[in-house]
Amino acid sequence: ADSSLTALLVAAMPIWTVIIEAIIDRRMPSARLVAALLVGFSGIGLLAAPSLMTGVRDDLLSTIALIFAPLCWAIGSVLQARRPVSLDPRVSSSYQILIGGSGFLFLALLFKEPFPTPNLEAWLAWGYLVTFGSLLGYTSFVTVLGLLPMNVVMTYGYVNPVIAVILGWLILREEITLWTVGGSVLVLLGVAGVFRDRYGKGNKQTS
Repeated sequence: ADSSLTALLVAAMPIWTVIIEAIIDRRMPSARLVAALLVGFSGIGLLAAPSLMTGVRDDLLSTIALIFAPLCWAIGSVLQARRPVSLDPRVSSSYQILIGGSGFLFLALLFKEPFPTPNLEAWLAWGYLVTFGSLLGYTSFVTVLGLLPMNVVMTYGYVNPVIAVILGWLILREEITLWTVGGSVLVLLGVAGVFRDRYGKGNKQTS
């Protein structure tokens, strides 16, 4: 599927998380939290709107996978936060990455994917993803799961596209449009609403 549609579907992860926690706790989330999540998701929609309006090339199977991927991620994150293991986050994240990578290797062999012949740029991109995406990024995510409330942690799904837009402008000189500005503002408002919902409650309880 197109990257714009992918960003939109993956950005539903915070919403899935709130739904899963509501089912487990048998308690409805606050109206403020729901509104904040919808505002943030609308911001992602604005960021993706220009690409979506030019036409989306997708297929049913990839779209279904993109719907279930953030759902499975949300379920796993909720379970890990509620049932912590006595492992260092670096060890825990390493096991998860190793198992996930082994699964993809099995699927690649099963479907006879051709072996790639990467050039220097591909190796550099791979090294960046391994270092910042896996070793630092995912380990930090696993660590934060045990430190912050789940609805706060999952707002990274809203923030990432905004950071990607900013980096695209700084590095690749990609154009900043009204869609970009409007979407980014809504995302930041949504994230701020999630923080206010969580820590506003905490301040009221301690006062």
